[in-house]
Amino acid sequence: MIIQRLTAIVLGFWINLAPAQAWDHWTVISDSHGVGAFGGRISQWLRSRTDTSFYFLASGGSHPAHWLKETFTSPCAFDDSDSMDPKRKRVCLKILTPTLDGLLQARPKFDRSITLIIQGTNFSLDPKQRKTHVQQTEDLAKIAAASSDLCFWVGPPNMTKSPGYDAAAVVEKFGILQDGLKNIPGCQLIDSRLISTYPASGGDGVHYHWPAAKDPVTIQAAEDWADRLIQELGPRL
Repeated sequence: MIIQRLTAIVLGFWINLAPAQAWDHWTVISDSHGVGAFGGRISQWLRSRTDTSFYFLASGGSHPAHWLKETFTSPCAFDDSDSMDPKRKRVCLKILTPTLDGLLQARPKFDRSITLIIQGTNFSLDPKQRKTHVQQTEDLAKIAAASSDLCFWVGPPNMTKSPGYDAAAVVEKFGILQDGLKNIPGCQLIDSRLISTYPASGGDGVHYHWPAAKDPVTIQAAEDWADRLIQELGPRL
């Protein structure tokens, strides 16, 4: 009996000292890359994590300005969450892009709030717009960092469509993100050029995979990018 009581005391003491698993809520916003297999893979990963809930909205054609004010209706958007049917087909939907601030205020209370922003592909390369794009990036990052325990910003991947989406264009767009985030240490920038390879066949030079497309090469390229992003995120969580 004495041994049993001592065992119970020691076990209880150890349980109290053991760190508790954090309950996480992820808010993920993306451009059209998130509508296809790339976004599907990220949602699959979030569903597989224990003690995790999430809301993921991909708004095709969007860039940071569109998440600051409700002015942009995407012709190809898709939303997902841990409470939705994971087998739903990823198809283009017409959705008014909400503000990130509104999404963050509406999210449930959990131990950790994590924001993942996948933006930058749709920046204009007009030199006259650069300063504005930098400020919009900074404004959106400020909102995310102020309302999140962790904030990650994922830049555009390698693309091939010229003009506007080739290697030189991606360098310019990533530079906008660097300048916009340099004063926001609470939001970590991830360079997708280091973790993405545009599919050798298929695709339109911008999107890795489009909803309903069945080309295994494009699906694999999109999922590989997502898997490498997940590997990048792992040590930072």
